[in-house]
Amino acid sequence: MKQDRNKFVKIPSTKFVVAVTLCFSLLVIITVTNMMSPSSIKFPTFALAQGQQNFTANLTGQDVVPPSNSKASGTSEFTLNSDGMSMNYEVYVKDIDGVTLAQIYQGQEDGNGPALSTLIRFKDITPSGPVNGLLTQGMITADNLQGPLIGKQVSDLAELMENNNTYVEIQTTENPNGEIRGQIGK
Repeated sequence: MKQDRNKFVKIPSTKFVVAVTLCFSLLVIITVTNMMSPSSIKFPTFALAQGQQNFTANLTGQDVVPPSNSKASGTSEFTLNSDGMSMNYEVYVKDIDGVTLAQIYQGQEDGNGPALSTLIRFKDITPSGPVNGLLTQGMITADNLQGPLIGKQVSDLAELMENNNTYVEIQTTENPNGEIRGQIGK
């Protein structure tokens, strides 16, 4: 004779299941929170409520370390998006020829530092003739960070910009160590 198994099993009420689930979730949260020390908790550098943040740099040959005799000039504009996860940029130049590289570097006005993000790189092809106007534009995300910012967030780059610890440098075939440069600030 075949017996119905479900006849002897009572299914708990919905309220009981919800209560058990909530208690278990709370226990997990408390356990994880107690395991973490305050130094291991990382908070974003910029609060989302702050909105977009803007940074600029004026580029000249005199700001290169050591200075170049270039008559070229330029400006860079950076906008940290309100989510803190990406940054838009535009680089404008005047009277520059043979651009090979434009990057953001870490460093003060009087020194050179490591590259943090590449804005433009020409490997086999360089622009012919002078460039006047928009050189490059794009978006920086965590995947574009390099050097000391590998594995970090764009908000970390923005914090360096906020502290005047970054600069933009454009290199050319004539000046491979830097034709024009400018400190990034608010």
